[in-house]
Amino acid sequence: MTDNKIEQETKENVISYHTFIFPFTWGVGDIKRREFIDIVNKTENFVTDNKSESMLLGNYFTKSARRAIYNEHESDTDEPVWNYILKPEKLNGAKFIVSGTEKDITRNYELELNAIRFKIFNTGAAALVYEVKNTRYNEYNDILKINNWGSRLFTQFVGVDIDIKNLTDDKIKFEMPYKSKFILNGEDYENHISFLFSDKITINKANSLNGKKLYINPILDERMFVCCFLKDDEFMSRAAEYKNGNYDYITSSTDTEILAEDNVARKLHELTFVDFSGVTCKSKNVLKETMQNHIYERWIENGNIYGASSKALISVAKGSVPDFTINSFLSYYVEIAILVLMQRTTLMQFEEELGAVIANKTNHKIANVQENYIKFNAQFLLREISAKPQAIELYALLKDCLYIEVHRKEIENQINSCLELETTKSDKKRTQILFILSLLGFIGVINDICGWVLDWNLVRGVGAGLSLIILLIIVLILYRNHRKKLY
Repeated sequence: MTDNKIEQETKENVISYHTFIFPFTWGVGDIKRREFIDIVNKTENFVTDNKSESMLLGNYFTKSARRAIYNEHESDTDEPVWNYILKPEKLNGAKFIVSGTEKDITRNYELELNAIRFKIFNTGAAALVYEVKNTRYNEYNDILKINNWGSRLFTQFVGVDIDIKNLTDDKIKFEMPYKSKFILNGEDYENHISFLFSDKITINKANSLNGKKLYINPILDERMFVCCFLKDDEFMSRAAEYKNGNYDYITSSTDTEILAEDNVARKLHELTFVDFSGVTCKSKNVLKETMQNHIYERWIENGNIYGASSKALISVAKGSVPDFTINSFLSYYVEIAILVLMQRTTLMQFEEELGAVIANKTNHKIANVQENYIKFNAQFLLREISAKPQAIELYALLKDCLYIEVHRKEIENQINSCLELETTKSDKKRTQILFILSLLGFIGVINDICGWVLDWNLVRGVGAGLSLIILLIIVLILYRNHRKKLY
C-alpha cells in the first residue's frame, strides 16, 4: 500500500485495517522456481509491485533487509524475492465479505478490499496477502469476528490432502468487478487460487498428479495470519491506565473476574491470539505472563500498544493516532511479519527435506540441503533488519512467537547430525579398505622377505605379483574417490 493511498484513506472514517497473510510452499529447485515465475508472469491478473520505489525504504530497513523484503534487483540470476500485486483496475469497488454463525445467527461483514499482493521467495516459500479496511463496524466483538472468520480457510486439524470438502461454517467471499462472488473456504478457495493463477496452481495435491498444475502446500495450519490495526479510544484508554505500579492491561490479568467481558487483559488476549467465543486462557498466572511476553508497550503513553502471537500481529490505538503510525504498521510491520512467516515456512520445509534424506526417500544429499540452508541463512535469517528500536523489538518479538530460533537450532543440529553420520559411514569404509590393503601389503612384504632370504624364485615371483595387485587396487580406489563424492 503506497504512502499517498494510505494518507487519503486515513482521512476517511476507517475503524480498523486487516491484512490476511496466506503463507505456503511451492517446492524447491531452479526448474520449479522458473516454472512458478513463468505462471505468474503469464497471468493477466498480476503486475510487478514496485512498492520499494514508492516508499522511503532506505531510511528504515537495512540493505540486506530491503533485499530480502523488496528486492533491489541487484542480481538478475539470484533474486531473493519477487513482488506482485493484483492490477488496480480489477479492485475498483472490490469487497471482502466475511460471514459466520454464532448462536445459530449468521452475520455478514462487508469490508473494502484494498489490494491483493503476492510474494515469491527463492527458498520455495510464498505468500498471498489480502489488504482490507473496515469503515462500518466499530464494536470490539465485530473486530474479533472479522479476524476469526476472515482468517479461517479449512476445518481445524483437517488438511486439504485429507478431505478438501471438509468446510467450516466461516466463509470469505470476494465481490470484484472482474469476477463476482468468489467464496474462500475449502474447495471454493481452490477455485479462487485457480482463477488468480490461470488454473495453473492448486492447493489440492490430487489435482497436481497429472503434471498440469503446480501444487502449493499450506504448510502452517488451517488459518491465515492476521495483521490488525484497530482504532478504539475506550479500549486504549483502559489499557493505558497506570495503577499499582503497572498498566491496567497487566493488573487486570490478575483481577478476580479475568473472564469478565470488560477485562482489558482478556480483550487483549482475544485480539492477539484471535480467540473467539471466550478467551482461551483461563489461568491468571498464564494470562499475566502472556501480557508481559506478548504485548509491546513502548508507545503506550502516546496512545498506541502492540501485541504479537503465532496467529496475529495487532495494534490498538486512540482515534487521534497520527497517520505515520498507521503507515508504519501497514507498510513496515506487516512486511516484517511476512518475512518472519517466510522464515518459519522455509524452516518447516527444511525439516521435511531432512526427514526425507534420513529416510532415504529423496535423491537430495545432505550436502545439498546444507548448501541451501546456508544460502537461506545468509539471505533471510537476518539478525537485524533496521536501526529503528521499534522495528528491532517487534522483529524479535515475532521471531519468538513463531519459534524461529527454536526451529533454526533444530535444523542446524539435524544437519550436523546427518553430516556426522555420513562422515562416520565414510570413515568406516576407509578403515575397512585400509585394513585390507595393509593385510595384503603385509602378505606381500612377507613373501618378498622369504624370497630374498631363501632365494625361492617361485615365492619371489608371487611376492612381485602381489605387490603389483596392491598397486592396481590403490590406483582404482583413488580413481573411484575422485569420480564420486563420499557424501
